[in-house]
Amino acid sequence: MVAAIAAVAIAEPIVAASADEAREAIKRWRRRGVEVILLAGGSHAEVRPLEQRLEFRGPTITELGGVIHGGNDRAILKQSPIPREVALALLRRLGEWERSEGVSVRAIAATGEVVRAGTPMVRIEATGEAGVIDALDEALADPAQRDVDATILRTAPTHLSFLAAGVDPTSSLQRVVRGLGLLPSKVIALSGAAEHAGLLAWSRGVAVGTSDAAILRAAGGRRLAIDDWAGFDRLVETLAPTPKA
Repeated sequence: MVAAIAAVAIAEPIVAASADEAREAIKRWRRRGVEVILLAGGSHAEVRPLEQRLEFRGPTITELGGVIHGGNDRAILKQSPIPREVALALLRRLGEWERSEGVSVRAIAATGEVVRAGTPMVRIEATGEAGVIDALDEALADPAQRDVDATILRTAPTHLSFLAAGVDPTSSLQRVVRGLGLLPSKVIALSGAAEHAGLLAWSRGVAVGTSDAAILRAAGGRRLAIDDWAGFDRLVETLAPTPKA
């Protein structure tokens, strides 16, 4: 495909739920000039088996936006490491919660490997009991206590992730879309994940497989079931209509 006329950004759980159907849909869309962008929260190593099953060659955004992969060799096209001083400050702060509240802390490199302080990292993850993560999230939201500049994403009741300031799934999708030379009006985003609310609002977003009120608001009330591939095809038709005979 020489140039994309539109794009579909689709969350990993949607294609994982029916990979064979997803593979054929992606082929159909790409034949019509629609680029497909895969959105994954974890590492590229975790999503790679799915890429292989899908025969996927488009951009994949991993680590909640911290890394972008692409090409036939699935190389890292862009990584956004947390500045060293910010990472060290975060690890010190989270270490206090680790010792006092039993929070588990992991620093993750662009390769998906868990690394030690001082090694470049694109994401720091804190996990623990939901009530403890609630308290940690609330403490870090307090300007008087927030002494580090980073993006904070609550991806589950028991999970909190930290990325470089300004880096998140929305900013990384915007970067990919700019590279394709497309406007937001030519992008459909399909997801039901809380961390994707921003990109659903930025694009022609559709909430998939969820009834969460905040996600539905971000998607402008548009909603489809996770296995509604006919519905996904109809959406793509609005981006790239079938040529008339």
